[in-house]
Amino acid sequence: MNLKQKAITGIEWNMVAQIGQQIAQFVISIFLARLLMPQDFGLVAMVMVIVNFAQLFAEQGFSSALIQRQKLRSEHIHSIWWLNIIMGVCLSAILFIIAPAVATFYNEEKLSKISQVLALSFFITSFAIVPKAMLRKKLAFKQIALVEIVSIISSGCFAILLAISGFGVWSLVFQSLCHNLISTGLVWYVAHWHVRLIFKIKPIKELMNFSVNLLGFNTINFWARNADNLLIGRFMGSTSLGIYNRAYKLMLLPITQISNVLTRVMFPVLSTIQNDPQSVKKIYLNAMGVISLVASPIMLGMLVTAKPFILTIYGVKWIEVVPTLQILCGVGLLQSLMNPTGWIYMSQGRTDWLFRIGLVACTVFIVSIGVGVWIGTVKAVAISYAVANILHFYPSIMIPGKLINMKFIEVIKNVSGPLISGVMMAVVLWLLKSQFDSNWPTGIALIIQAFLGAVLYCTFLHLFNVKVYHQVRELVKERWQWHFKEQGVIISK
Repeated sequence: MNLKQKAITGIEWNMVAQIGQQIAQFVISIFLARLLMPQDFGLVAMVMVIVNFAQLFAEQGFSSALIQRQKLRSEHIHSIWWLNIIMGVCLSAILFIIAPAVATFYNEEKLSKISQVLALSFFITSFAIVPKAMLRKKLAFKQIALVEIVSIISSGCFAILLAISGFGVWSLVFQSLCHNLISTGLVWYVAHWHVRLIFKIKPIKELMNFSVNLLGFNTINFWARNADNLLIGRFMGSTSLGIYNRAYKLMLLPITQISNVLTRVMFPVLSTIQNDPQSVKKIYLNAMGVISLVASPIMLGMLVTAKPFILTIYGVKWIEVVPTLQILCGVGLLQSLMNPTGWIYMSQGRTDWLFRIGLVACTVFIVSIGVGVWIGTVKAVAISYAVANILHFYPSIMIPGKLINMKFIEVIKNVSGPLISGVMMAVVLWLLKSQFDSNWPTGIALIIQAFLGAVLYCTFLHLFNVKVYHQVRELVKERWQWHFKEQGVIISK
């Protein structure tokens, strides 16, 4: 297959993985949300701030460096693998030791034991970092997709059984560990990984410049994304954090999955043509159009149907999530267009730019969250965060565009068609909202609005003759032709 075919096949398998994960996570979250209390989710969210941050240092940005580097030797691969194991052991020991301090910080006694158990995560996942990176470098996304789907379903079913048995918050704790164990084992199996006793400092140094800057960006970006969990948990309590965290994850879920589907493919693909900025620009703009095509109806549709969605899926005890979710849907739409800029920095090897720009942006985000916490409501945090994202939107696209001679207006032109169609759809649904609220049961109203929204969105795409919509249709048609050709079937025109 040529590069285009490999990219499309990779996207297809990533879509399979993400859709499978989304369905599994969504169903599992419904069961767990009904079996557990908001406080349980809040407690785990508090610890995961520390766990996820430390996980950055377990990986250290080296997996992306392995993918980006074109001339890669065996000593690069195995030296980084051993380095990750060492870091995994160290991080597990550190979190185990500081667990009582974590509990003291949040003023939650249960967090001490929870932190100590979750400390094992670093040791477990360190074994899979390099093998998984090599699968991504080879564009082996089918194998990665199967690993991720099996891991989520298995660990989710285990968590549900524990919740039914009355384990409470520990259901979520052991779900995380179970997922890590299964995922690591399966990655080793599909990657045919063999341990080799190679550990040299020189190969590590050769990857250091790329990885250190990426680690720096990931570190500050992590705190920008988790300052809300940290500050709300510390100053507003586990219940408020549980409500905010549920709204944030609902907003982030479709957007991160869309981004992840493309990022896992686009980063290694763009890295292979990193010396041809014009081709990088063309592929990037096409990808942005596709992201807008998918993200616009999801986020704007969720904004309009937030209340029936929450009541139907999670129940009345989560009703306070609604206003926060509506605000964050706008944030999600902006972030779906901002997040992919990392592809440009990384594929061009300019993680130094990524770190510097990220330092300024993340400072603004953290300050905005602090302002919301100071005001004292979950809704205020969401509003402050939204304002910061609006201010960051233009520079986040304009600055990396300089690396590939791409202008801000070119991005806007590529995303405007789906965005306008999504806004029109949302306006019609909003005007009809009172009819659904008064005349239909909540669940039925949600289904009808979702169906009507899909019809309206497709109708507006046709009416406005949106370019990316027709491009995707042609691409799907072309892909089917490839499929039948591979099967030896002749298609008459």
